Amino acid sequence: MSLKQYVLKISRSKVTAAEIEVGKEAKIKSGFEYEISGINGVKDVIVDAAQKLKTEKFVAVIDDELCYILNLELDKNNGDDRKVLFGKIQEIVPDELEDSDWDYKLISEENDKKKVIVFALVKELKKQLEQAAVENNLWIQSIEPESLAKTRNSDAIIGVCLRQDEGKKDEDNLELETKKETESGVDVLKIAKVAGAILLAAGGLWFGIDRLVNNGKSGTIAESTTSPTPTEIVQPTATPVPAENPETWQVLNGSGITGLAGKWSADLEKLGYEDIKTGNADNSDYEVTEVSIRKESFSKKVLEDLSSKGITEGNINIDGSIDYDVIVILGKDN
Repeated sequence: MSLKQYVLKISRSKVTAAEIEVGKEAKIKSGFEYEISGINGVKDVIVDAAQKLKTEKFVAVIDDELCYILNLELDKNNGDDRKVLFGKIQEIVPDELEDSDWDYKLISEENDKKKVIVFALVKELKKQLEQAAVENNLWIQSIEPESLAKTRNSDAIIGVCLRQDEGKKDEDNLELETKKETESGVDVLKIAKVAGAILLAAGGLWFGIDRLVNNGKSGTIAESTTSPTPTEIVQPTATPVPAENPETWQVLNGSGITGLAGKWSADLEKLGYEDIKTGNADNSDYEVTEVSIRKESFSKKVLEDLSSKGITEGNINIDGSIDYDVIVILGKDN
């Protein structure tokens, strides 16, 4: 059974609106490209695209240059992490963000430190999305950076439709959404912690905050004078992701069965893998084995090598933020 999703891909100079058919594979069924001369043209384009595609709901992919994506560090015994992070964000980000305009994801804990990722939109784009949603009764169901969507497929428009959201804990995920106007008032650009792995560079800012600050672009985005004049696009099939072999593995024992991680490590060595680290998981109560891969392109090889151990696609999660190509947390099912 195929499902339909409607996608907006937004950059400073172009907006692409597409209808995606999602079945065994995702493919672009129809779509339009709009050339714009500034972010202030985004609202009109979204309204025109909604009319042409006959939809009230979109998911959005945003060029990384229009996002704030920060890698920050916190003390473990910090108390209120969100309050401390908000203070750090206000020191770094030139826009005045409200507390509901951003969210963060815990990436790792080492010694007495926690590494987290923060994601928000630049103010001008946030305003355009809010206005489009509220004034025209539209719903932008989720918003994520282009880099995140590309962890699932090299075409970000396809990648945003390949999220596997079900069953994920809120604190594991990072996205934003806009809500259309409701009877109780307007609820716009609230945080929607919907499942998805996020790929971010280690340390510093993903897209380079200097591009928004030092080059004077923050708060000075040009007013658009462009009327919506879309060009129809045709792309019948999704771009395939080439298969790659993972190199670095971490195997963590979460089963409570002594020596299980060592046994897995020995089995992986027989398959030709050399860089394998073992250890214990954060607890020994995992019922089901979990496998996280850093890139979608590793999935074919990982499934081939682990199928004899009962690993299926349902056990595998794509998480671009991990430090190894593959992390296995062994459960009691092994």
